[in-house]
Formats: sequence, structure tokens, C-alpha cells
Amino acid sequence: LLYLYHVLAADWTWLWDAKNKIEHLDRPLLLNKFKAIVYDETSEDREAKVEELMSDPTINKYPNYVNRVTRDLLPRATEWSIAERNERQAPTHNSNTNNYVEVSMRFSKDEQFHRSKGLNMADALGSLLEQSEPYAHKAIDMGNSRSAWLKNNKNLKFPTLQITKK
Repeated sequence: LLYLYHVLAADWTWLWDAKNKIEHLDRPLLLNKFKAIVYDETSEDREAKVEELMSDPTINKYPNYVNRVTRDLLPRATEWSIAERNERQAPTHNSNTNNYVEVSMRFSKDEQFHRSKGLNMADALGSLLEQSEPYAHKAIDMGNSRSAWLKNNKNLKFPTLQITKK
């Protein structure tokens, strides 16, 4: 399954590429027509939108876009179509357009790991903990079932217990 974001972003990039000679005012119209096909809930609706797109006078001004849609995009509809996902009951967990995980991983790779290659979970944890020594001590103490970091934390106030012997 392809992220819908990537399919639409690729289409938008293609539309904006100067070598394809799509007029500036026609780009949003063509993208919106294709977007309607992507987001249709049933195959019948998708087929109706494809017919509508192909009969549109704007798209007929651009035979290269017609070729792109018919040759490159529509044959791969099983990979990006919401209708296909619904009919196959694909386990998307309602994340058809969510790009949050990808952005989070890109941030982690760039800012936290500085694009270094770690081979296992221990390397990844080591890279994270090298950048923040206080958190490293907390993680080590918690792993060793010690709570010294809690006692030394000035922001946390613990009541003092006075034990008296009888």
C-alpha cells in the first residue's frame, strides 16, 4: 500500500515540472480531479470519476497527462485507491494519509542520530543517551531498580517521615 500523500505529492510534482508544459491555472484542477479518484470510497464511484476526468476538456489539452494517468497511475490503483483498500478490507488502521510517523523518523535520523548507522537497538539507545547524560543516568538507575535520581531531584518534594521508636 502506498501512502496517499506520496501518490498525490508525486502527481503534484509532475504537474509542476516545466517539461510537462501544464498551464499554471490548470494544475490545481487536474490535481483535484485526480484527488477525487484517489479518495473515492467505492470502485463504482472511482470509475465514474475516471470517466469524468477523461471527458474533461482541460485534461484533453494535455495528452501527456492523459498518458500518465492511464499508463502509470490507474494500473496501480490497487496500491493507492481508498476504494480498493475498503473492498479488500486492508488493515490501514485509519492512517491512509498520515505522514506523522515518516516525519518523526526523519527528525530522529537527522537531529538525534545525525544520519549515523546503528546496527541494533543497543546502538540506537546508546546514540540517544550520549546526547543527554542526565537521562542516561535516569535510565540506568531505573534499569537497576534504583531511585537515587528521585531523591536528588530538587523539583520533586517528598514528605520526610520521622520514625520514632517506642
